[in-house]
Amino acid sequence: MSATCSVDRSILKRDGRGAVNGRVDRTDWDAVEGVDYNLDELTHVWTETNDQDRRIVEENAFGIHSPAYEPGPYSELHEGGVMQFVEWYSNFMVNRLQGEQSKLSAVA
Repeated sequence: MSATCSVDRSILKRDGRGAVNGRVDRTDWDAVEGVDYNLDELTHVWTETNDQDRRIVEENAFGIHSPAYEPGPYSELHEGGVMQFVEWYSNFMVNRLQGEQSKLSAVA
């Protein structure tokens, strides 16, 4: 489980039943109806956004579980941070598996 808090909201993420790959997300807002937001507008935008996100996640999950799926290279334009992380993690694990005991805090 993980939690994130800010001035106006808290987000709780946990593994559970009823979501794609068992993930359940809950967002609570600390705001005043009629002052900070209009409930009908907020609900409409929130519902549309969640439905779009759900469709994207479900379609991606369906696609990668297809027998025709073949993973391709990362996009240098859009996934540079992912590429850097994978490179760092791979090197870190190779060093650990080969006996080098470098500390994780050394990269921070």
